[in-house]
Amino acid sequence: MKTINVKRSNQFFVVHSQIRVLLDGDDVGDIKNGETKKIQCENQNPVLRFESTGKNLELHLNLKETNNLEIYWNRILGNIGFKDPNHIVESKKREINWKNYLLILAVFSVVLFFIIKLL
Repeated sequence: MKTINVKRSNQFFVVHSQIRVLLDGDDVGDIKNGETKKIQCENQNPVLRFESTGKNLELHLNLKETNNLEIYWNRILGNIGFKDPNHIVESKKREINWKNYLLILAVFSVVLFFIIKLL
């Protein structure tokens, strides 16, 4: 059985407090700002998925003796980033849930409408 050490960077002013972690589709819990999670895995090539408020990152791994990953919020791009010092990531896939952004845009539009109406 292999162990994957997932460290989440300790970042100031993080809006997204939790990131859900899934291994081959099974929920293994949340990882908070500054935490490290050890994940046990029997599969040599698992899929590790990180989900948070419409921003998802899916990593296809090829596990080795040492398996360390570090995840963080990329504040410029607004997505989940990762560092792979042991080169275990074979491929990655990013997903954005556009429904959340459309909802935010709709609320912003309504608020802006009322502000303009009051002026």
